[in-house]
Parts: sequence; C-alpha cells; structure tokens
Amino acid sequence: MMRVYKGLVCEKKNKYSVFITKEGEFLRGIPLGTNPEIGEEAHFHLFEATTQRRKWLKPSILGPVLVAAMLLIFIVVSFIPNPDIALAYVQVDGKNAVELGVNKNGQVVTIRSLNDTPIDLVDWEGHPIDLVLAKAVKQISPLNEEIAITTVYENKKQSSEMRKKIEMALEEVRNSHSENVWTINESTAEEREKANKQNTSIQKLKHKEHQINTERKKPDTYIKDSNKNNPKDANRDKYINKDKYTPSKENNEHRKEANEKIKEQQSKEQAKIKEELEKQKARQTKELENQQENLNKAKEKATKEKEKEREKERDKAEKEQKNEQKNEQKKEEKEKEKKEKEKEKEKEEKHHRQDDQGEDD
Repeated sequence: MMRVYKGLVCEKKNKYSVFITKEGEFLRGIPLGTNPEIGEEAHFHLFEATTQRRKWLKPSILGPVLVAAMLLIFIVVSFIPNPDIALAYVQVDGKNAVELGVNKNGQVVTIRSLNDTPIDLVDWEGHPIDLVLAKAVKQISPLNEEIAITTVYENKKQSSEMRKKIEMALEEVRNSHSENVWTINESTAEEREKANKQNTSIQKLKHKEHQINTERKKPDTYIKDSNKNNPKDANRDKYINKDKYTPSKENNEHRKEANEKIKEQQSKEQAKIKEELEKQKARQTKELENQQENLNKAKEKATKEKEKEREKERDKAEKEQKNEQKNEQKKEEKEKEKKEKEKEKEKEEKHHRQDDQGEDD
C-alpha cells in the first residue's frame, strides 16, 4: 500500500502539487480527495511513486488500475475517522486576516494567512479553538478596530458539539474584547472557495462585490452648471434622494441590525446553555442527596446490626455467667452432701467401736 504524506500546498502544477511537510521537506505529490488551494493542508501520495508504476504497467491497463486504486483509497479514507481534517473554518478579518480550520473535537488543525502579512501563532496545532482565536484577535487587531468573523461549516449536519464549542469561543473572545466593533456572520463552502480563488477573505470579497454593485446601480447625481437655469431641470434636486447613495450609513445600519440579531441569537443560546447547566446541577444535587440518603440508611443499618450483635453477646455472657453460677452451686451442694455423708460414716464407725468395746468388757 502506498504511503500517505501530509503537508501544506506551496505550488500547483498540472499533474502534481508541491507540498512542504512538518520536517521542512519539499515533496511533489498528488493530493487525495478534493483539490486543495495554496496554503491549505492536505494528504497526498508522492508523485514519483505513481510515475514509477507507469514504467511497467501497460497503457491499456494503466487507466482502470489507477481509477480502481484511487477509488479504493477514497473509500478506505472516508471510512477511517481522521481527527486532523478540518470540518469547519473560522475567518478572522481585521487589520490582517487569518483562517482557522477546526476539527470535530473543536481543536485547530490548520491555519492560513489570508493576506501578505504573516500571522505568528506558535504551537497552535491541536489546541482548542477558544485559545487560538484569542491569540489571533490580539495579533490581528491590537487597537480598538472593527473585527469581522465569518464561520463556514463543510456540512450543515455537523455535530452540534463542535458548533457549540465554536459559538462559545466567539462569545468569549467578543466579551473579552468589548472595545472592538464586531461583525459575526455564517457563510457557505462555495463562497469560501470563491474567496480562496481570489486569495482573500469572504468578508473582503463581499465588501468588494457590494462596492461594485453599488457603483453599477448609482446614477449620475451631478447636474451641470449649464442646466441649472433650465426650467425643466429646476426641480431635479427634489427628486434625487441623496441619502440613498450613501453606502457607509446603510452598511452601519445593516451591521447594527446584524449585530442585534446575533446578540439575540447568542443570548437565546446562552439561556439554553444556562438551562442545561441548571438542569445538570439539579440532577447532580439530586444524585448526591440520594447517595447521602443511601449512606445514612447504610449507616443506620450497620449500627442496628452492631447493637443486635452486642445484645446477643450480652445475652450469651449472661447465660454463661448463670451457667457458671449454677455449676458452682451444684459443686457446693455436692461437697456439702459429701461432707455430711462422711460425718455420718464417722458417727457410725464411732458407734460401732463403742459397741465393740462394750462387748469386750
């Protein structure tokens, strides 16, 4: 079986891509699964390994064999859960822009700068999203500036745990940097791919498209000086809504509305989380009470059993004592009887002696 490598895409060719591994090696390889963009991390096979097989495979067999092999690899890889694959992306856009790839466990597995300015995040791989997001925000917007965060989920049916972790991380970083102006949106994988082709963030791409659309729709509001005295155009200014063509105000209003909606949604989610935590606490307290009650019952039972054993021991001791007293009484009575018998015997012997002496006289 061919060895699978992992690395960042540095360059893309027609037949292969150039990857850089963690060890700093540059390798030519063919990526597995989807076609990754430059800067993304992917799994790949070495390009040399595939070219060496062409030497001994016949042209007629080469195509079906390669298709079958790639299909088999794809099936095997799809069934093996890989924790290093990003299932969601968080784009942080401010003075600089960066994209964080998050796996199903809520850990950051990829990081990608979305502009020419590099982002220095040391030892970020494998850490939770909340810690890496806090570092990214500090580097991207150290001053009180506007920060836009866009989340992208590869599959809408992703695990709710991962989504909760990302949303809680966004809420934490937003509360800790309340001096910034925040815009949080959710986008699609298609928009992310479109932004990747232009080597920019989703937020900047949308802003650019909005400006282009605004410029296209914007009519010519300027009136020439020669037409000012024209009676036909005398009331033209009345019919021109100048506020309509101030996109900055509209953007601020839209942003305020979006932020209010996000705040409402986040407050609802926080209320749900609080309810769940309260329920969990109530369950835990009930379990502790039950455990304490069981312990008390067990202690009472043990004390009762000990008392019963003590009573048994007392009864046994009393019985033994009574038996000993009875035995002693019996012994004393026997000794008395024995002494009385001996006295009677002595009397009889004495009486016999006296009788014998009388006869002799």
